[in-house]
Amino acid sequence: MRIAQLAPPYVPLPPVKYGGTERVISVLTEELVARGHEVTLFASGDSRTSANLVPTVPRALWGETGWDPETALRTVIQTCYAMPTNSTLSTNHLDHHAFPTARRHRTPTVTTLHGRQDLPELPAIYAEYREQPLVSISNSQRRPVRWANWVATVYNGVDLRELPYSPTGGDYLAFIGRISPEKGVDAAIRIARRAGMPLVIAAREPLPFVSDPAVRRDWDYWESVVRPLLREPCIEFIGEVDAAGRAKLWAGQRRSSIRSSGTSRSAS
Repeated sequence: MRIAQLAPPYVPLPPVKYGGTERVISVLTEELVARGHEVTLFASGDSRTSANLVPTVPRALWGETGWDPETALRTVIQTCYAMPTNSTLSTNHLDHHAFPTARRHRTPTVTTLHGRQDLPELPAIYAEYREQPLVSISNSQRRPVRWANWVATVYNGVDLRELPYSPTGGDYLAFIGRISPEKGVDAAIRIARRAGMPLVIAAREPLPFVSDPAVRRDWDYWESVVRPLLREPCIEFIGEVDAAGRAKLWAGQRRSSIRSSGTSRSAS
């Protein structure tokens, strides 16, 4: 098959540090190529892939300044759908933002939804674009909009080569992700305290786009809920980690080896 993959322009593929959606897209792209499919990847120009890379921006945007998220997404979508790739299928990882263009395009598009589905604006959008086929990353993700046009659940894949086996494990709990209410960092801290175990938090702080209501919500959660809990004993916040740091953290190799890949921060 000839498959077009539409990726967000925010971090390169594969991501250097945090980037859950981008890591999933990268693993999927590489596996599709390995299975003999002809894949065109629309992503930032600093991405690394064995597919045919079409840059939608020169460099991933989270490292740049002076850009607007909505404008960036519109530019990416226009680039993706304007280029003649003769694709059999377009796989959209830009959520509902691509729906209007996908509706008018001759190549069928399937959209994988990577985020939460309980946002108040989504039912009206899915009702308007009811013909757009949707893929969930878990069955529970569908619950807020069960009636939407779900066609499959495809669980996130992982590259096991990035996760070397450790026979010993560790004497702590670990949280890896980003700071947002739906990720439940505060729950992880409370669970660790009740279990009497240390917790290492390798997380990305909220983004600087405070004009976005979702980003403002993340900042409120970080400042009012998470920061006070970081003062609890045996709670260590180390910031983002790269692939090597993530593997060490999961393997139980805490402290100095982890600090070399992340940034230790004060709770004050």
